[in-house]
Amino acid sequence: MNSADAISIFNTMTSQNVLYAFHGEFNYKMVNTLLSDVKKELHKTSNNITAAKKTYKVLVECLENIHKHSARKENEFKDNNEGIFILSKNDDGYKVAIGNSILDEEVSTLQVMLDEINSMDPDALKSRYREQIRNTEVSDKGGAGLGMIDIAIKSGSILDYKFDNYTNTKHFFSLEILIKA
Repeated sequence: MNSADAISIFNTMTSQNVLYAFHGEFNYKMVNTLLSDVKKELHKTSNNITAAKKTYKVLVECLENIHKHSARKENEFKDNNEGIFILSKNDDGYKVAIGNSILDEEVSTLQVMLDEINSMDPDALKSRYREQIRNTEVSDKGGAGLGMIDIAIKSGSILDYKFDNYTNTKHFFSLEILIKA
């Protein structure tokens, strides 16, 4: 990286009103640190406590998803989960953007689930959430398929996602969520 790259990143972060950004390893300690830092930042910058609380709750789910579901680097420890998250604020509210690598074989299942979630109205989402709690066992990754449903319920918006080729065995999954003020 050179100084031109640094000023480009700075200008992008300034123009996009980025409040917080992180790229690196998402282990339990880092997730807790990030959540603590973001909570302070939301408290400092928010005129709308309800939007700030919803944003924090969405962010908890997002960071836990990166930690639990990122494809591990080869020959790395169980806790090594690389990802990125960006929190920004605009006139409409807060925007949470996350990204992490996932295995190629997980793409179609995740895409079907996200499309289904995006097609549901708020009542259907809540009903699906209750159904998942009653009928689903916790997976070996620690989830019961509730995270994305919970994000959709709490944000009240469409889950804007994308899959990009990353390596010959992985895709990069990116997700953007708007939490309206």
